[in-house]
Amino acid sequence: MGWKKGDVIVRADPYAHVLGQKHRGTRCDNCFTCGKVLKKCTACMFLYYCSRACQKKDWPLHKDECPCLKRVAPKIPTDSVRLLLRLLIRLQRGDGQKTEWDSANWRPFVELETHSREILQDENRSDLLAQATFTLRQMVGDSVSLPEAGELVDMFGRMVINTFSICDGEMQPIGSGVYLSPSLLDHSCVPNAVAVFIGTTLSVRCLTDIPSDQPTQVLISYIDQLAPSGERRKQLEEQYYFTCQCRRCTEADMDGLMLGAVCQQTSCDGTLLRDGTAFSACQSCQLVCSDEAYKSQVQTVMEESQTALKTLADLKKSGDPETRLRVCKELLRKQRVLSPFNVYRVKTLDQAMDACIDSQQWEHAVDFGQQTVQPYMKLHPPGSPTVGIQLLKLGKLQLYLHRLQAARTSLQQAESILRVTHGESHEVYQELSELLHRCVAEMEHSEG
Repeated sequence: MGWKKGDVIVRADPYAHVLGQKHRGTRCDNCFTCGKVLKKCTACMFLYYCSRACQKKDWPLHKDECPCLKRVAPKIPTDSVRLLLRLLIRLQRGDGQKTEWDSANWRPFVELETHSREILQDENRSDLLAQATFTLRQMVGDSVSLPEAGELVDMFGRMVINTFSICDGEMQPIGSGVYLSPSLLDHSCVPNAVAVFIGTTLSVRCLTDIPSDQPTQVLISYIDQLAPSGERRKQLEEQYYFTCQCRRCTEADMDGLMLGAVCQQTSCDGTLLRDGTAFSACQSCQLVCSDEAYKSQVQTVMEESQTALKTLADLKKSGDPETRLRVCKELLRKQRVLSPFNVYRVKTLDQAMDACIDSQQWEHAVDFGQQTVQPYMKLHPPGSPTVGIQLLKLGKLQLYLHRLQAARTSLQQAESILRVTHGESHEVYQELSELLHRCVAEMEHSEG
């Protein structure tokens, strides 16, 4: 039994989902499709649909949501409040025991983890719950009855613990949703499966052979893996209330690379390793750094990089790629003491690449992108779709610039990953196949 590499373990539609606020009006609120003419709901003037079929499919939930949105207009509820409202509507319809599978392996919504005690002890989460409850009361009025306080805490907990970020083909979040069957799957920083989306439909696919067909043996990653173990564990503890015990966290074997600095030995081209707060031996010369001033400089640069990367994320939301690129270049100059595999340098290069793409500086985008390839491959878990998407972006740019040999290499590497993670029917894989075919054809034409 079990599953083979590339198999679809489970495919699920959302129990409840909402489109991210920043995409409102550019994507359908039901299927998340973009690029089509959208029509507003004429009652609430809030949701958009690409077709009558999508509007009809969403109506069982939206018919109760619609007057709630009208009641608080022109205020716009947060995505989490809207998702909580949709869950409330489903529960009041009696859908709490609904399952997607007949097998005892899969759970209905009311059996999902709540972590109610942890949420009540968590100051930030408690504040969010209080704000959400206040907004919900304004929205529902007399049309929907709110549950008792304890039941509402449980519902909120099930939402925040089990929500998936719904991503587009390039793994960028565009919305959020609760999925019943996939919510059973546990986390690992070395996953053997990955969740990908076509619209709002989630598919969990095997990254490697899994000998058992029990869901408990299927492990996905809840978070971005391009972070040292301390940051990953902190995020998992704060968001999901558990301490990750996977090999990648307990052995922290990648932290040396992720937090590495350039070796000061003039005859060495290696990088120092960093374990916790103390430098250990350089990878190449094996000498231990004893320069306290240098250690302090490296630590300062990494701290400044963390702050600057948050600023870049905010700038990306507001546009202005030229400003983002300027911030990236200034940061990269400071990061000369960091190794090529240092995560903060890699993330800065990635931001610079995106800024160049947004400002149509294709040559510079390729230059920055090429510097991320080896670190991406080394620092991400094997078979990561994030690596495949990065290679696809780079290959597309190289093909546009007629760097055919480099483009073919990038696209072939992307193909070997995305064929497994996305599957050959996914639109991203189909786009990749077309680009690779075009690249090969242009190479043959040039040689002829």
